[in-house]
Amino acid sequence: MRYGDVLNIIQADETDRVVERKEVPLFDNKAFREAIINAVLHNKWTEGNEPMISVFSDRIEILSRGSLPPAQTMEGFYMGESVPVNEE
Repeated sequence: MRYGDVLNIIQADETDRVVERKEVPLFDNKAFREAIINAVLHNKWTEGNEPMISVFSDRIEILSRGSLPPAQTMEGFYMGESVPVNEE
């Protein structure tokens, strides 16, 4: 979370400027926080990999190395169909 605070540089918004300039952060801190929390919670830690944050000039990518349950299909995932993790 501290890394996000370092990245989130305040920018001057000069569009439609009359007298005062508007200072805005580079990205929404609440959205960044939610993405980081989701990446940590849904990561597959048993494989020894951690979430990865990549910063580019036009975007931030947060990679979590989780996966779908073995019996889950991509179609079922996007349609909201749940698959039991443990069938016993």
